[in-house]
Amino acid sequence: MQLSEKGLRLIAAFEGCKLRMYNDPVGYCTIGYGHLIHKGKVGTAPKAEAPYAAGLTQEQAIELLRKDAAVQEAAVNSCIRVPLKQNQFDALVSLCFNIGTGGLKASSLIRYINSGGNNPNEITKLFGLWNRAGGAVHPGLVGRRKTEALVYNGVG
Repeated sequence: MQLSEKGLRLIAAFEGCKLRMYNDPVGYCTIGYGHLIHKGKVGTAPKAEAPYAAGLTQEQAIELLRKDAAVQEAAVNSCIRVPLKQNQFDALVSLCFNIGTGGLKASSLIRYINSGGNNPNEITKLFGLWNRAGGAVHPGLVGRRKTEALVYNGVG
């Protein structure tokens, strides 16, 4: 499966877009729609940051988002063993975009889905487990997980 335009817009809305480098909530150097440049603060890895020193155009930011999302698409496709609807796939790619491929593959959510689980309340609970950044509950992630669960369950 592939991420739909609606799914791409979902991720873009959650990530927001900054055309200059910034530190994400965990302090990682990031640009565009959550594109990780390196796992350190802005200004700590000049070589990695050099291609982004002048910032991005909106078009470049969207292209980076598409490239980054392709990695998550592949991860979801590789770890899900049951048929998904487009909204379910989009929600899982959004989750994976935020928690990484390792987190997704090891998650109880994926195990539940692959076991045939489809209870909306359980899906919502399992999405909600991924609400921390830097070890602390992050209000933005609480809202993101609720929305992703609604999308997965066909309500959002």
